[in-house]
Parts: sequence; structure tokens; C-alpha cells
Amino acid sequence: MNDINPYQAPVEDQTNQPSFHGDGLEPPLASRGSRLGAAIIDGFALTIPNFAILIALGLLDFDNPEPDFINTIITSLIGLVVFAAVQWYFLQSGQTVGKRALGLRMVDVNSNEPPSAGHLFALRYLPFSLLAVIPAVGPLISLVNVLWIFGSEQRCLHDRMANTKVVMAGWSPTE
Repeated sequence: MNDINPYQAPVEDQTNQPSFHGDGLEPPLASRGSRLGAAIIDGFALTIPNFAILIALGLLDFDNPEPDFINTIITSLIGLVVFAAVQWYFLQSGQTVGKRALGLRMVDVNSNEPPSAGHLFALRYLPFSLLAVIPAVGPLISLVNVLWIFGSEQRCLHDRMANTKVVMAGWSPTE
């Protein structure tokens, strides 16, 4: 016999609801595609001022496609300064220009709160930026870093180092 009561109150579909995690709700993770889109936007937001500064300082030589190691270090350090100048305001809320544009936010894995801008810069961006300039192994480290996004937690190595994850910015535990 069918035990379904036709007069029973409807049951809400729970398939698209945030899941419970620990003491509170877990924010929905950003999709891999939206994270890629944010990274592309950030790349454009940083490339324009970075190129302008490097050209003005005479450090960008289009005639020499193989810069020496010292030039690579100098241009990388300038790139970090440009990153900090362009992104610092946005990092205060756990975002970058690209993440803000696409409605994403970086949060601490345990508290789901945005870490400080200094924490994000020092642990999420600086180490892998410095590792990337090491000849031969730098590009490999950078590749391995981003390929971790395909794990079940969708966290790159830089996310793990900073104990962060990228979530949808509009999420709130009171929803």
C-alpha cells in the first residue's frame, strides 16, 4: 500500500541548499570556471599597469626575448608591488578585482571569514610568485599549484598554504 499522504505539507527540495558543516552552514564553493574567469580578469588588471611601469623604467626589452636572471627578479618584484597596489583595497574584503567582478570571495577554511589582506598577500600570493621565477622548476611549480583545483575540495596549493577557499561572495550563514 502507498503510505504517501496527499494532504501532507510540501517538502522543500534540499538538493541546491548549502550543506551543514561543523557548527554552521558551509558557503557554496566557487566553480572552477568562475575562478578561471577571475584569474583572467586579474591578469588584465595587472598587465596594463605592470607593462607601463616596466616600459617607463626601460626594463622591458622586446628585442631580447631571453632576459637575464637579475632582470627577471627585478621585474618580478615590480610585479609584486603592482599587484599589491592594484589589489590591496579589494583584498581587505577577501577579493581581488576579478573575484569582485564575478562575485567570489576568499575565506578562511575554518571560520568562513575573509582573512586579512596581509595574510592573503603573505601566504597566498607571495610564496608562489617567488617560486615562479626559479628557472626550470618555477613554471612546473606554478602548473602543479593550479592543477590542485581539480581535487575534491577545489583548492589550489596556494589556497592550502593560506588555509583559504574561494566561495560565492553573496553567501551568508543567516540565509
